[in-house]
Amino acid sequence: MSTVWFEDHVILEKPITTNNDDAGFIMKEQLAKIFSELLKEYRSRGVGFTIADQSPARLLDDVISQPSIKVIFREDYPNNLLFSDDAFEREILTQLPNRLALVINGATGEKYLVMGSTRILIMIKAILKL
Repeated sequence: MSTVWFEDHVILEKPITTNNDDAGFIMKEQLAKIFSELLKEYRSRGVGFTIADQSPARLLDDVISQPSIKVIFREDYPNNLLFSDDAFEREILTQLPNRLALVINGATGEKYLVMGSTRILIMIKAILKL
């Protein structure tokens, strides 16, 4: 079973303020804790999540850190900083053509490019010598 969420920043956006007394901050912090537990609990039961958003930098940290598989289409700064510490990889993310995605498997460390439903045979980790 899988759950698909689109434009999640409406619900899963980081707090705008860092003021601990602000009601919006408190609400977002509580939502982040609930969402983190929800992801862990559902994943332990085999429920998958597809979370799609055009501005991932606006999302709660767990939305980016918890998934082991990430499918990333073209991302400019600051969004590309979320997915790689490597400057060359971040540059690749800014130049991906339409319908081409970088897939990062956090469990195995594999990184490869996918276009549509066809996996490109040359793995990006070999190209990048990772």
